Formats: sequence, C-alpha cells, structure tokens
Amino acid sequence: MIKNNAFWREVIDYLPNLILVFRVDEQEEAHLIFCNNNITEYLGYAPKEYVLASETGSEVKDELKDLIDEVARRSHDVDDISARPCTLTTKFGEQRHFGVDFRLFKTKAAQTSLIAVELKELHDVAEEQVAPQVSDAGENHKPKTGAKSTGSFFVAESDVMKTVLHNVERLLDQPDQNIMLRGEPGTGKRTLARMIIETLEERGAQAIILNKDDLEDPEHAREKLHAVANQEYDIAVGLWGIDTIDVEIQSELSSVLNKRKDQELTTRVISTSTKSLEELVEAGKFDAELFYALSFSPVLLPPLRHRKADLGKIVDTYLERSSRFLNMKVPDLAEEDYQKIMEEKWEGNLPDLFDVLRNSLLKSDEDEFNLRLEPEQQFQLFPEETISEDEIIAFDDMNRRYLARILKLTDGKIYGEDGAAALLDLKPTTLQSKLKRLGLK
Repeated sequence: MIKNNAFWREVIDYLPNLILVFRVDEQEEAHLIFCNNNITEYLGYAPKEYVLASETGSEVKDELKDLIDEVARRSHDVDDISARPCTLTTKFGEQRHFGVDFRLFKTKAAQTSLIAVELKELHDVAEEQVAPQVSDAGENHKPKTGAKSTGSFFVAESDVMKTVLHNVERLLDQPDQNIMLRGEPGTGKRTLARMIIETLEERGAQAIILNKDDLEDPEHAREKLHAVANQEYDIAVGLWGIDTIDVEIQSELSSVLNKRKDQELTTRVISTSTKSLEELVEAGKFDAELFYALSFSPVLLPPLRHRKADLGKIVDTYLERSSRFLNMKVPDLAEEDYQKIMEEKWEGNLPDLFDVLRNSLLKSDEDEFNLRLEPEQQFQLFPEETISEDEIIAFDDMNRRYLARILKLTDGKIYGEDGAAALLDLKPTTLQSKLKRLGLK
C-alpha cells in the first residue's frame, strides 16, 4: 500500500489538464492547497507561487473566489445547473478561459472537506459563453486595430470616439510611440488598452501586463519588471493605473526602459491613468522624466455624458448580451426610457450605466422592462432616528432578524443573480457562513 502523498502528487502532475485542490475550513471558506505543474504551462506560475498568491490580496485570490462561487452555485442551486466557464489571468496579464469540472469529497485520514477542480482551457470561447465584461465596446464597432474580441464590446458611433480611435490607429503605426490613455474612471481606458495590446501581439510583440494590483504592490511590480528586463525581443508593456505607482517603482521602471533602449530593444508602453499626472509631478509624487516618456502621445477618453450619440448602441448591446447570458428575453425599451438615459449625467460613467441596466433587467417582469434609475430603497430597521434603551437588541440578534427578512424577500434563494447574496453584495459562501453561525437556514 502506497502511503506517500508524493506519489499521488506525481500522478496528478501527469494529468493533461489544470488541477486545483481546495480545503474547506470550519467557516466554510475554501483555501487552495495544491495545484499540479500544469499551472506553469497555462498561467506561468510555479505551483507553490500560485498557492501563495491565492492567500494574498491579489487578482489570483479574487479569481479563485469567483471560481469557488461557481462551484458552490452548481452544487447548491438545483434550479440552475448550467455550466459557465471561468476566466483566470496569467502571471503576465493575459486572460484565459476554462471549462470547470469538480468533485467534493473527504478523506478518511482527515475529515476535512476538499474540492478538486479540473480546468480545461477553452481556446475558442464564444462571446455569449462568457459573462459580459462591462466596458464600452461593441461587436460591430471595433476599432480598425484588428483586435480580437475577448467578450468586451466597444461602441464608437459618436464623432468624439471616432476621433479617439483614429488617433490610436495613427499611433499604432509609429513603432517607437508609447500610448497613454487618460480619462475619468469608468470611461473604458483598460478595455481600449487591452485591444491595443492584442493588436501589438498580432504584430509580433510579446505582452507583459502590470495591473493596478501589481503597481500598488512593490513586490509584484518588481517581479513583472524583472520579466520585462529579461526579455530579449520586442515587447508591449501594459500599465493599468500608472497614477498609483510607487515612487521607488517609478525609478526602477525608468531604469528598465532605459536599459532596453540602450540594448536597442523595442518596448512600447501602453498605460492608463485616471488622475492628473501633471499635478502629481508638481507635487513630487511622479517622476517627471518617466511622465514625459510615457505621456508624449496621450489619448483622452471622453466621459459618457459627452458621448450621447453612443448611448443607445451601448444600452442595446449591453442588454442583448446580458439577457442572452442570463437566458432571458431581450427587452424592448420604450422611447421614454432612452430619453431618461440620455438626460442622466452618469457621473460614474459606464459602471453606473451598467449597474442601472443590470438591476433594471433583474427586477423587471419578463414581458415588460422597468427602467430603475433610482437606487434600491433600503430597509428601515427602526421607525425613528433615535431609539430607547428598551429597543436595543444584541448585535447578532439584529443581524439574524435582518437576514431572515432578506431570505423571505428572496424566497430562501441564496445563489444566482436574484439571490440573497447578490442583493447583499456578498459572496454566497460568505453569506452561508454567516447564516450557519446565526442558526438560520
């Protein structure tokens, strides 16, 4: 009888697909404890490195939480057992789509619940199979960059957006030009940046992405910069949220770029920024040399309130894709609904618009779309702003009553777009843990 776990680890490493094993703790939270060597082939991480990243505040942790939520949904929601692919990001920022299969089990040696997840890469995921990524893009209105669609859509019917895409096209034809995309939060900077990166990849460049989490974490940023410095061919570097970069990392980035320039290696930096870098330079929080090197060819993305000619197409495309993904009928908006949308300022830009459309879609009847521009009315726990000592109850008791009301509102449903977890903006597994602790079922 083989007692050495190393044997089974070696066997799993020979399996063709990516295998992840999670341990479920007493609070019903899942923790990644093992992944086979295929993690390196698919995502570029060493197994131990990926396990460690899963426990930190990184993109890896967030993506694995979504994966576990999908497993939990398919395990518990008897009304919806449809399989959905998951998206995982490689060490260098590339997104890959996987089909998900799993098994829940316990071992005799330790009565700990385990989840074994098998991920099979989907090379040709149809756009409708992937949850719509909220951004400003359109399937019939892609820029002339030849960028591949990754599930996002990019609408450019207004004159201002046509000008933006014309400028991007012009800059792409200049091999030595870096491109900085600037604009308010939620204007689609990262979506356009990804499309630019994909175009450069099609032209032969290798891409390395430093997302906002990388730039805010010096250790992660240095790992990516080390990868940039050691590439011996033309590369495209994506910097999402360069206005968040640490001053020390700015200096190291400048050194890496200058070193590659001395080696006559092409490095095209595609960056995004929400804040005014000029103000950061004046305040001594951003290196002036790096600023001028990266922002020599800036592209300003307009806010949604300046893109009235795009709004109708954005709304129609988002609702069509969301409805198809949720297996719902595509709604027909009344002319007055379009007029209300046009009159809104959309201070939060696309995320605000998509929140309204998503909530309206989920709360509408199948035969009639009800546009809800106002936020959901909150529950009023107490009729008066002030309460007497007699009204004071234990904190857990108050939570128990409140969650019981939410469960009644959703007919006991936890998972799904219209479940209690979504209503409370909680992970379903987190809500289940709270319900269990409070003795609610």
